[in-house]
Amino acid sequence: MCFKKTCISLMVVSLVFSAGLLWVAPPEGNTADAESGIPPALIDAQRETQKTLESLNASLEVAARDLAKEGSLNSPQVHSILGKLCADNLHGYVVDCCTVDAEGRIVAIEPEIYKAHESADISKQEQVVRLHQTRQPVLSLNMPMVEGFDAVDLEWPIIGGSGDLKGSVSLLIRPEVLIEATIRPMIEGLPVDIWVMEKNGRILFDIDKDAIGRDLFTDPVFKPYAQLLAVGKRIADESTGSGFYEFSKEGSADIVRKHAHWTTVGLHGTDWRIVMVQAIAGDQPVGASVGNSTSVASLLRVLAGNAELRKSLAAGDEQGAMRILEQFHRANPGLYSIQWIDANGVNRFGYPAENSLRNYDMRVRHSTQDRKFMEVVDSKKEATLDLPLLEGNRGMFYLAPVMEGKQYLGIIYVIRLKTESK
Repeated sequence: MCFKKTCISLMVVSLVFSAGLLWVAPPEGNTADAESGIPPALIDAQRETQKTLESLNASLEVAARDLAKEGSLNSPQVHSILGKLCADNLHGYVVDCCTVDAEGRIVAIEPEIYKAHESADISKQEQVVRLHQTRQPVLSLNMPMVEGFDAVDLEWPIIGGSGDLKGSVSLLIRPEVLIEATIRPMIEGLPVDIWVMEKNGRILFDIDKDAIGRDLFTDPVFKPYAQLLAVGKRIADESTGSGFYEFSKEGSADIVRKHAHWTTVGLHGTDWRIVMVQAIAGDQPVGASVGNSTSVASLLRVLAGNAELRKSLAAGDEQGAMRILEQFHRANPGLYSIQWIDANGVNRFGYPAENSLRNYDMRVRHSTQDRKFMEVVDSKKEATLDLPLLEGNRGMFYLAPVMEGKQYLGIIYVIRLKTESK
């Protein structure tokens, strides 16, 4: 299981100009998120994943209602309904749609490439047994399916006019593809990793493809990591929470410390835990103080005037600019990060990388937060921002414009945490 790192969500609400300095007041709509302890990025991932699941569920409910009007579960009209169900959910993660009779046999299936599985007996599968017992919709665990691969089965009962259970209608879903399609675009450019686990320890999704399908609690690859297993037990038992553990760094034998937050999505009593992990920068004393606002702003202003930095940024010399940012960070212990956003609104890089955006285009994303932050960038003024961070803390952001002659190079900014990580 290899994880990326974490980053910052830039949230800005109101702008007040005073004496040439731009002050951005704290956002007013984030109170519930802050009180919940769930990081904003994780809340976004939870919301979008749950929305995707509920959209599939709603489509299946409509299909079940339409199929209940049919005299047979394998007629041209049934195939038409199933074909539309699949076509309406053609996102790459829906494999097939089928009807299952009251005896638990697949009767009709779409698309046609899976026709060979008609008449397959799935009556012993747990979700089919549960649906027949409760006459309620079900979502299975990830498990081997008759189609020849692991997937989850979302099913709705088909209830006849006289109240009899005629069977059910099913959507077969590849969870790793659904999660990849839903969450990956949201974290593009952010040094943050999100992985997803069933409560039984089965890994549904991870950036490291080799981890998908493994059991966190029984697979030998995880056995050496006692802290991970302890946090994993909490993830299984608690719907939300946070914790720390150590794990090997991606592509290396080095061990890094991780900060995990998790929350839950699911349907019909089957839950998935969405876990967001931050790799903690080894040289960064999280929560330490770095003077007052005036001194931090003054230090940043001096750095913005550094001729070598201006030259490196203007020339696109990332290595040279990063060396200067690293020197500044090391000379001012306690700063969470120092980063650069170019004049086009792309957060190019920062130090340490664990706490910095990379090639994150604020104009393309079109989020409310990015648009409001861009107002600050476009103002070309110094600014002080009081913002929640993506990973759950709050920080003070100090921004300074960088000019090379008359050329505007964007802004450099530092973040100082207001609260200490627990």
